[in-house]
Amino acid sequence: MYSMKEGNITREFSGLLGRLIVGGIFLYSGVVKAAAPVEEFAKAIESYRVVGAFPALLAAYIVPWVEIFAGALLAAGIFTRYSGLFTAAMLLFFEALLGQAWLRGLPIIYCGCFGAQGRNSVGREFLQNLVLLGLLWLGIRLGRRFSADAVIGRHSGYAVPAAFVLAVCAPALTLPFLAGRYGGRSAEVPAAAAPKQGSAAVPVLPRKTAGGGGKKTVAAPAPESGGRAAEAPPTRTIEVNPGFDAGRDSVRDIKTALTLARKQRKRVMVIVGGYWCEWCTKMSRLFREDSVLAEKLGRNFVVVKVYYDFSTPALPEGIAGYPKMAGVPQIYILDTDGTILESKDTVHLEAGTGYDREKITAFLDKWAVGS
Repeated sequence: MYSMKEGNITREFSGLLGRLIVGGIFLYSGVVKAAAPVEEFAKAIESYRVVGAFPALLAAYIVPWVEIFAGALLAAGIFTRYSGLFTAAMLLFFEALLGQAWLRGLPIIYCGCFGAQGRNSVGREFLQNLVLLGLLWLGIRLGRRFSADAVIGRHSGYAVPAAFVLAVCAPALTLPFLAGRYGGRSAEVPAAAAPKQGSAAVPVLPRKTAGGGGKKTVAAPAPESGGRAAEAPPTRTIEVNPGFDAGRDSVRDIKTALTLARKQRKRVMVIVGGYWCEWCTKMSRLFREDSVLAEKLGRNFVVVKVYYDFSTPALPEGIAGYPKMAGVPQIYILDTDGTILESKDTVHLEAGTGYDREKITAFLDKWAVGS
């Protein structure tokens, strides 16, 4: 039985504060990641170069819920010793991941600590976790009077009901977030637009660059046979490999995009970059959140993303022979026959810490269908 002796109140409140801070951070981190598209956290895990794409995706589904339950148990003071030791083990594991990334010099832009919001440097996150370990030590060693364990200890019959209530309520707290607009995920190729099974294979197309000394105007694709005008292309953006998956076949992805573009009377926008690239993420977010730009993009282009991280001098096979890149993200605009109409260094579209909306709009209008 816990007793409040004179002079111990500071120790009790210090332990309570440490437990609430660490438990609250874990609970918040888990909810943020559970509410966001799972691909965001999966790419952050994969960027540590410890596991491949499938284990990273599996971990991205599981870890947020583990953090939610561990944080809730710790903050409430339920099974404080065991939940605290488990949380400490997770922090030490995170430290090992951050440490190896730091030593290897990996380009970690989003640490994954709070989904896409975790943008601190690896070194800073490493030090922050050390602080959390110190606070966790206080929470485990001190402050047990102000915990559910103290109540359960006096009323042992409350143990099972308390565990049941926590098991039901903790996931329920995340439902409003999961039902929100951040819970959805983009399909790689919508079912209505995907090529039907059994269709003829798409031949490998030669890569051509639109030549000519002056400004070249590329005509819009001709109507379908029979003289019937083609229907207006759908405005929803179709993305092939939306998450810059490093394990994708870029040749096949570009051929898929060209097939879809021919069917829908669009052009293909190839974006070369990676999930580690902050400017690539900013561009994806801009196209997703700006309704006007999203409409222009969806009406005129099929987007295909090709992963590249400069760790090897050779370009991905799908863009081998394309004009040289200055950096990432790099944009290539293709006509439906594979002709390269434009190679765009996106640094010219930047403004300060983001992209210039007017420049992006002008670029999309320049290569819109029929321009």
